[in-house]
Amino acid sequence: MDKNKKMIIGILTAAIVLVVAFIVYITCFDSHIEFSSKFKNGITVEYGKKFEPPKIKAYVRGRLINRKGKEIKCTIDSNVDATKIGSYEIKVTAQYGKKTATQTIKVEVRDKKAPEIALNGDAEMTVEAGSEFSDPGYTATDNYDGDLTDKVSVTGDVDTSKPGDYEIKYSVADSSKNESEVKRTVHVTDSTAPQIKLSGDDFMSVKKGDKYSDPGYTATDNCDGDITDSVKVSGDKVDKDKAGKYTVTYEVSDSSGNKATATRVVSVYDP
Repeated sequence: MDKNKKMIIGILTAAIVLVVAFIVYITCFDSHIEFSSKFKNGITVEYGKKFEPPKIKAYVRGRLINRKGKEIKCTIDSNVDATKIGSYEIKVTAQYGKKTATQTIKVEVRDKKAPEIALNGDAEMTVEAGSEFSDPGYTATDNYDGDLTDKVSVTGDVDTSKPGDYEIKYSVADSSKNESEVKRTVHVTDSTAPQIKLSGDDFMSVKKGDKYSDPGYTATDNCDGDITDSVKVSGDKVDKDKAGKYTVTYEVSDSSGNKATATRVVSVYDP
């Protein structure tokens, strides 16, 4: 065999040995670094709460040998400030020999807590019809924005001229768009009786034989207004030809069932 053939065979043999050695190394001895968690979706942290970086482990894994992996030390570098809303990063680094692997985890510090609205006075109030209603007020505070009282939106009216239940809504949103709403119920009740005003005196004297005419009356109510037409007149019928005392009763009720009465005494005398 000449020298050229020997050289070619030697080169081919060496190449085969190198390829086999490389394959054996890749399949048996080559290794890579893996982290225990990827945190692909990142981490969300509530504003103001204490933040501790997650516990992440790093492993050296082989393709064939040591496939389960050998745990190695990793370092964590974090710039997360949970006292400030914003985006941050956690950088995890692991090193094994000449191999180095890094993992970056996105961290979002967010405010998910809604503001708090505190009502002055009671959440359920009762006022008398015809009186003036004054809202006792409110305060609003947020864990991030602080005092939000000036940002509160108030909806709903109370009409004290009409008995009924009225609802007032107080709502506010913070800079992170967290919203809060509270309600106050105001019951407008009518417990005030109407007023009957008699025209003329409530005690009258009439000479026997003289004609008697009732001087009249008016009736008003704090809610219903003029209810004179609803007045019912009962009692004694004045007999001008018979001496004696006669009692006339005037009675009226408003739409809330409050009643009022008045009486007039008419004395028919014989001179």
